[in-house]
Amino acid sequence: DGKLQYLNSIGASSLRVNFQDAADNPVNDAGNGGRISGLPANTDYQSGGAGITAKNNGTPTFDFIQSELIADEDVEIDIRFPCPTVANPAKICRHYVEVTGAGTILGKQWITHISDQNQGVAGGNTSTQFDWVTGANGLPGWGAGAQIDQVISESTPEPGTLALIGLGLLALLGARKYRTS
Repeated sequence: DGKLQYLNSIGASSLRVNFQDAADNPVNDAGNGGRISGLPANTDYQSGGAGITAKNNGTPTFDFIQSELIADEDVEIDIRFPCPTVANPAKICRHYVEVTGAGTILGKQWITHISDQNQGVAGGNTSTQFDWVTGANGLPGWGAGAQIDQVISESTPEPGTLALIGLGLLALLGARKYRTS
């Protein structure tokens, strides 16, 4: 919900947003306060009751990520992974990254993403990382139990689509003027 609220606040109302959410752990959910978690698949969610609408596409899958990239969408994922400390051996961490590629090598799924490995340091988000994906959303490179917890995909209408809409509106106005003359 925070991502959607941000997009609303900057007036990005023309964006189309699709998401997937694991919704399997409300205590360690992806920072959306439980508002997205548990929303039935193929259901629209509207942030704050107004503004951008996002469509829930179920739980995170590699196939969804790959299909969104193929459709030239902007794809971000939330990675949930164990990060135990002496004080908290069950500690869970999360990290959002921008996905830049996905595919298969000899039948094994992989993704690449831009990751801010040096958070708070200028230029810290310039590293590209390669990760294998196991099953629908497992990321073994992040440790046992690491998974893609949420996928957010957003896009603006393509310029060609906007041009066609504009031409259609002009045609309707022309037909209306012709009919009233």
